[in-house]
Amino acid sequence: MIKFFNPENKQYECIVGNAILPENLANFEKWVSENRSEVKSAEVITDVENENNKKSIRDSAIAWIQHDELTSGFYDNITRVALDVNNQKFNFNLQYLEMLQYGEYSVDGHYDWHADGVLRSDNNDARKLSFSLLISDDDEYEGGELEFYGPAGVYNYKPKRNEAVFFPSFLLHRVAPVTSGLRKSVVGWIHGPDFV
Repeated sequence: MIKFFNPENKQYECIVGNAILPENLANFEKWVSENRSEVKSAEVITDVENENNKKSIRDSAIAWIQHDELTSGFYDNITRVALDVNNQKFNFNLQYLEMLQYGEYSVDGHYDWHADGVLRSDNNDARKLSFSLLISDDDEYEGGELEFYGPAGVYNYKPKRNEAVFFPSFLLHRVAPVTSGLRKSVVGWIHGPDFV
């Protein structure tokens, strides 16, 4: 089911429940358990050199999700959902899905305000449509809300397991600090020609 978040406030987000088929989600979680060594502290691209200052921007662990036998159904599934959402809500000119990123936020883990669309490729294209898919059960952690800064100001959303939140990559957003437990998610970005 696709539902639009706060349409009366003209918010940009679109939420899809049960985004990934159970078999694809189980295979993805198997991939994570088999690739624990790939989950490493997230790098921050910034002019800040001090590691403590970098942790104030982002404190999480990530792994780039390889497209293989275990994850191919997951990739196909999220691509179909993203294209459906785009056709119904955004109508962006989209070309390809960037490699997906798995993320874990433990206590105090967070990612401060940022926009995804500021990164451009060498092909004169940009991230246009972003999404965040919750992998954790929503009762496995506290805090860690996905927050947006939009036309109505700051608002937050705490997704449920297997719920994907889609939004334009230029929209400012953050993951608020986790206060207990472990928040697990997958994020992705779909590229298209630069906005003109």
